[in-house]
Amino acid sequence: MNGDGDVIVDALRELADAEYQERVWAGHSLTEMSSFDECVERLFDDSGLAIAMAKGPVYGDGPDGLLRELDTLVGSVRADGRVEEFLRDPVLVRCRSLAARILEMLTDPGTADS
Repeated sequence: MNGDGDVIVDALRELADAEYQERVWAGHSLTEMSSFDECVERLFDDSGLAIAMAKGPVYGDGPDGLLRELDTLVGSVRADGRVEEFLRDPVLVRCRSLAARILEMLTDPGTADS
């Protein structure tokens, strides 16, 4: 993989964690800063994942397919408007679920190609 695996795993953890999003993305933390857009940017761009996936397989069929699905889905998330509504948006909820599945596949070698 040509991307930064730690950045990818950290971004997936953030994207899968509703409590973190409520605390940090909603601005309830005085010491932590992040946003949906920053998380997605870290996951696909800063890590080099988008470029690596364009060149060929990265993690295997299972995770790569879900990462492609997630990449498409995050483009449908409407991050404008009230943060409380955004955090409950069904598309974001689906993104959380996908991120959690991908994270499990990447951190549990027994599920990498399932």
